[in-house]
Amino acid sequence: MIKFLLIALFLPLNLLVNFACHAEDDVDLVFVNLPTLISNEPGKQGKYNQAFDQILPHFSGHLNNIFMPPTRAYLAFSKGMKDCIFPANSSTINNHKSLIVSKSFGEAHAHVFTLSARPVIKDSKALEGLRLGIRRGFDYGGYNFSSSIDTIEVDSIEQNLMMLASERIDAFVAYEPDALTVFAQNPEISIHRDKGFTIYSQFDQIACHQSPTNLDFITQINQAMNLTNIID
Repeated sequence: MIKFLLIALFLPLNLLVNFACHAEDDVDLVFVNLPTLISNEPGKQGKYNQAFDQILPHFSGHLNNIFMPPTRAYLAFSKGMKDCIFPANSSTINNHKSLIVSKSFGEAHAHVFTLSARPVIKDSKALEGLRLGIRRGFDYGGYNFSSSIDTIEVDSIEQNLMMLASERIDAFVAYEPDALTVFAQNPEISIHRDKGFTIYSQFDQIACHQSPTNLDFITQINQAMNLTNIID
């Protein structure tokens, strides 16, 4: 007891809080904050918020839900600081063969968008020499953008759309379906894309590090997904 008190005196407050609050059988699930798809921001919740509202009550354990920007979320998970992450495609995560994954909640496709007044981008060659907006923290499945492309990182689809409208970029990459909601909210900006040209496609899953608790969590989530029939 005395040894524990001596150690505690030298621990930062946030570590003490985590030590006290995180039980061994808790699951820390980090959500990548993606407004209009899944988010904790008021008025920016999307279809995955609705899906988790249906399935999480079926989990009998204790779950800590944490929302983070993409870069921080993937870093926290890859370093083992969080148990699980959503959305994720296990094939693009380091040591993916050691992960436990849920059923797919749906598919996401990354397309290249331009103003309707400009030529549609039909292949990677057409990107050469362009100023291309991409999302900070996204690797698009490891897609290799040519060195001739001036990639500009932003934090949201809205930023990309505004930069395109003001001609600060020539095109941008965004995932559907979440991008479609943003476009619908800004009908005055006319854009298009070639549906046949996809930068990357992925299944949106929960990915967890291997542990008995996480395996139980994923098993219960998969069962709940079958019961609630929410699989896309």
